[in-house]
Amino acid sequence: MSSFPEECRPTLPQLLPLFFSSLEDSMPSVRQGAASSLATLVSVYGSEVEEKVMSVLRERIPLAATQPLTDSRHPGLDPRPAVFGVVQRLNDIPLDD
Repeated sequence: MSSFPEECRPTLPQLLPLFFSSLEDSMPSVRQGAASSLATLVSVYGSEVEEKVMSVLRERIPLAATQPLTDSRHPGLDPRPAVFGVVQRLNDIPLDD
């Protein structure tokens, strides 16, 4: 968005709901990505999106206290950041001798 703001502007009505819904994802990394994306949107588009983003954040930030710190639905996945977006199971990672 920051590289092509005018080209991305028509997609804002589709992107905002996706980022907002990702704020409620069970995986912390997805929530973090959504927050970062929203910050970029506000940085690039300013007042055009700021009030909408702030309104949703004021409503949803208090709900963060009720979210679990980790996603217990996926206990077999490696908690470290994935390499190139590839998630590996813990038992698939070679152990160093």
